[in-house]
Amino acid sequence: MLLRKQPADFIVHELTTPTWEACLTPSAGPFAVFEVAKSSLTTPDAASHLARTLGVRAGAVAYAGLKDKHAQTTQCMTVQDWAPPSDGPRTFPLSASKPDSTNTATLLGFATRAIAPKDIAANRFTITIRDLERKHYQLFLQRLRLLAQGCHEPDSLCFPNYFGDQRFGSARHGKGFAGEALLKGDFETALRLTIATPDRKDTGVQRTFTRTCIASWGQWQALAKSLPRTPHRAAIELLAACPQPPTQDDFRRAFAALPYTLQELVLDAHQSSAWNNALAALLRTTPPDAASAAPPNSPPLSLTTDFGELLFPAPIPQPLRTRELALPFADAAIPNLRRPTFATGTRPCCTIARHVALSPASNDTLCTRPKPRLACTLRCELPSASYVTTLLRAMGQH
Repeated sequence: MLLRKQPADFIVHELTTPTWEACLTPSAGPFAVFEVAKSSLTTPDAASHLARTLGVRAGAVAYAGLKDKHAQTTQCMTVQDWAPPSDGPRTFPLSASKPDSTNTATLLGFATRAIAPKDIAANRFTITIRDLERKHYQLFLQRLRLLAQGCHEPDSLCFPNYFGDQRFGSARHGKGFAGEALLKGDFETALRLTIATPDRKDTGVQRTFTRTCIASWGQWQALAKSLPRTPHRAAIELLAACPQPPTQDDFRRAFAALPYTLQELVLDAHQSSAWNNALAALLRTTPPDAASAAPPNSPPLSLTTDFGELLFPAPIPQPLRTRELALPFADAAIPNLRRPTFATGTRPCCTIARHVALSPASNDTLCTRPKPRLACTLRCELPSASYVTTLLRAMGQH
């Protein structure tokens, strides 16, 4: 099964809250509000392109959530202290050097404050699933019926609220979590996992940077001269200026020199994986509801991932539908590093997908296999901080 073959197979539209809508005004306000449509572009890159296009500093552009690079996505961004020319356009290409109708920003109006994560109500997804056999499609239908049991809203279903793989950053490389190394005070390992662990998905400057780092790790002066100029380079330049060989304290300062958002992602990855493991353990020990247990031929799905085993019972046991789990490591501190810190609070064990619809299966015209394959389209809305890739796994996609 293929989740996507082209960006149009994965479409995401960000939906904002009534509270945010109340902040909007058509003609005046310190923050210009743009609807940004992008494809094959990360959200931070789109924000950088927008800042350059409008001629503002990068920090003036704010967004509420990260959207998938390899998808067609639409989201709001705000730009502080920017006013359009009286006779200027309302739609701007995100790259002035490479105008592209796929990547644009359209001025919607103005707001009294910058957009924030709390302003995302949900995300609307349209996902094309390709390269299916008939048995896969039938499994999807069966799992959707089971996941809908006990939901009081029509066309809704309940599934485990695991963090998606895209949350796990450098751990994708199969070398472990940098956040785990930080907790042990092993700053060299944390730094290497963060900036010097190549991955097959690396492209462009990132690919050059990681491969140059790992090839010359330890040769700090030579490495500092050969690396491309990126914000990550500051860590290597700091090590090159240290007495040799660097100490763990030098590696600590080098890690602290990385962009702060990257440092936060490193902790989020480790914490999210640990939370997933805790939820899987809870689901494993919670018996199914006696009145709505899955039939004998529909046991809980168990999927082995790079980050542990995930369990997907259907339907979800009633006691877990409203239960929350505390985020791990909330009280943990990284030795001799004041920040970043692990997130605190709780996360719901389960989440609700609304307006769920699965199209009939049809011939997959993009599949090149000799044997005919099928494709179908899933449409749904998910709350902010829930992952459609997790829903697809709950349906049986792997």
